[in-house]
Amino acid sequence: MKYHQFRERMVSKLVAKGGVIAEIGVFRGRFSERLLEIAEPKKIYLVDPWNNKDDPDLEESWYHSSSPNDMNLIFSSVCERFSERIDNGQVEILRGTSNDLAALAVEESLDFAYIDGDHRFEGVLKDLNTLASLVKVGGILMLDDYNTGKWWGDGVVRALNCFLGEHPANWRIVRVAGTQIAIRRLQ
Repeated sequence: MKYHQFRERMVSKLVAKGGVIAEIGVFRGRFSERLLEIAEPKKIYLVDPWNNKDDPDLEESWYHSSSPNDMNLIFSSVCERFSERIDNGQVEILRGTSNDLAALAVEESLDFAYIDGDHRFEGVLKDLNTLASLVKVGGILMLDDYNTGKWWGDGVVRALNCFLGEHPANWRIVRVAGTQIAIRRLQ
């Protein structure tokens, strides 16, 4: 099974249609489009800073300043891609981080959130801690790239393990497939 099939199958099995969802780390919006098709959300927040960073830790990432990706152009194309759904209120684009979503969304308002942003330990842990209060009891947090050996090292794995260790009564792993992992909020 291919990478994208794992995550799409997980979303179809874990996410109820018609909910409120968020994607942290949108890039070009390809998976955002799939989330809209599969989950048919009432509302989806698409959150990404869409900026190039001059950080040596990010040299192999899509958003390093030496990358050929012009984040301003990519941001504009994402806005265009979802313009009709933005106009009808189904899609809200936030050019920022999970902190910006937290400033906007109400606690326990999300049914599902997908984390594919900053893959370094600190970034993933920040996203997890920020989104934890936004996800409803019974809701799902799903993470991409739950593996090691890429430019982010063990950042995603270590951050999720740390988060689960800090909140053992509140969250449980419900599914792992390929490099995707999903946890459910228990209380």
